Parts: sequence; structure tokens; C-alpha cells
Amino acid sequence: MSKVSAAIVPPDSLLAKHAGPDDYTDCFVRTVPGTVSLSEYITRFYSSWAFLPERKLLGLIGRGANHADIAALAKGRTESFAAWDLVERTDVGRLSPNCHSRESGNPESNGNNSALDPRFREDDKKGKLRQEILLRDFQGRTASWLAVSSSSGCEARPQAEPVGQPELEAAQDGASTKLYFGSLVVKPDSALVKALMGFHVAYAKVLLGGV
Repeated sequence: MSKVSAAIVPPDSLLAKHAGPDDYTDCFVRTVPGTVSLSEYITRFYSSWAFLPERKLLGLIGRGANHADIAALAKGRTESFAAWDLVERTDVGRLSPNCHSRESGNPESNGNNSALDPRFREDDKKGKLRQEILLRDFQGRTASWLAVSSSSGCEARPQAEPVGQPELEAAQDGASTKLYFGSLVVKPDSALVKALMGFHVAYAKVLLGGV
């Protein structure tokens, strides 16, 4: 398993865009072989063994999610998932520079043509593409950010209904993908929230490492 590292929140990301000046944000990243779409990453993240205990706990308060719910979020068919609501996502009709067409990899996604999105321009200069999703919890106190940035190769096909926890496919032509996971906490000024930050950072690394 590749190493999970802390990183600076990209200033042109959805996480930075929706964070206030007094909010807490963080960002963790790991690199995996192959080209992974945002849809595939969402499926693997929320289906992982690492996230399963949280899914079970959320189920106790009526906010659980099954594989069908995960698939609906991954394919852009829903704007709510477990304890979160969709804020914004950017994976629309975008292929890497090595591809010859711009057909949509996720036709049901929400948003504008990403070729016009400035978040993709800096990645294009590096031969990469970045796709992102930002989810806010139902109380509006926290948000979760997932993003992928692929180097070379075409965007992976949208994943079918998930069964179990498949391994990330092997790379072709040396392709690799950076998987990002970040969080936002709105004005974490209470002593309890500050005391839990150490646990949060450790848990975030476990979640990303479990994909």
C-alpha cells in the first residue's frame, strides 16, 4: 500500500472554495497505479473496510448507506448520501491529453463543461486531470472532499454496481492517480472539537489508506 501523506489544500479546489477564513481544513494524499475516475474512487472509499464501522454507526441514527446508495452517489444520481448532502462536483466530460475524444465519462454528473473550469487548467499544464466532489454533513458543521488527479492514460470507465472491494487495476503506460481526501470543520472553537483533532487526523489517514 502506498504511503498516505499530509498535503496543502489546493487553493483552486472545491475544499478551499467553500471554506471560510476561520474554518479548519486539511488534505491527505496517496498515489496509486492506474487511472482512477472520481466515480471509482467514491465507490472504493465508501465501500472500504475502513469506512464500514462509520456506515454502521450512521445506520443507528437512520443515516446508513448500502452499496446501492454508494453507487447512486458515484454515478451522480443523487445529491444526498448517508449523513451528507452534495455541495458541488466537477467530473463532467473530461479526458486526459492522451485521449482523442471528449465524450463524457459520467453523463449523469452535475456541473458545467470542465474544459472551461479553471480548476482543470493548472492540472492540464502538468499533464493531469483533477476531478472533485464536496459533501456537507446534514447539520452544516463539517464537509468531506474527495478528488483524483491522473497522470497519462484515459479516464477510467465509470464503475458498475460495486460488489465487495475490488483492487485498483494495474496501470497502463505508467499511468498513476493521486487520491485526495480532505475535511472542513466550520469554526472549530470548542474545546471538545479541538481535543478530537488528533483522532480526526489519524482516522482520515486510515480512511484514505483503506481505499
